[in-house]
Amino acid sequence: RKPFQLDELSVRIKALLNRPGQRVPETAIVELADCALDIVRQRLTVGTSVIDLSHIETQILQILFASPNRVVEAEKIMMSIWQNDDYGNHNRIHGFIHKLRRYLSGSRSLDIINVRAVGYKLTVN
Repeated sequence: RKPFQLDELSVRIKALLNRPGQRVPETAIVELADCALDIVRQRLTVGTSVIDLSHIETQILQILFASPNRVVEAEKIMMSIWQNDDYGNHNRIHGFIHKLRRYLSGSRSLDIINVRAVGYKLTVN
């Protein structure tokens, strides 16, 4: 609730972090073909290139990396990120996918393809 005191916010954050099972791992890297996704640091490594990602880009790639060569419905991605699948989010997802394709253009093995009216598929060669 606003307004709030910074001291109170700090105490609440520390309390949440001290709960069992609430620790954030120092590293969580998912490797697929010639790419590696560091979820904690929000970085994508394509060959020797390292690309800093936004939080949403990381979330989308994490979902796609978890289902290689399978179609992931756009609604599933939107619900995971924004908790709704409003029409406006379709355009947002498309914009993020466009950027992610550019990032993956240096990969010899990975590509993201559209599955018309369904979603996206991370192909692994």
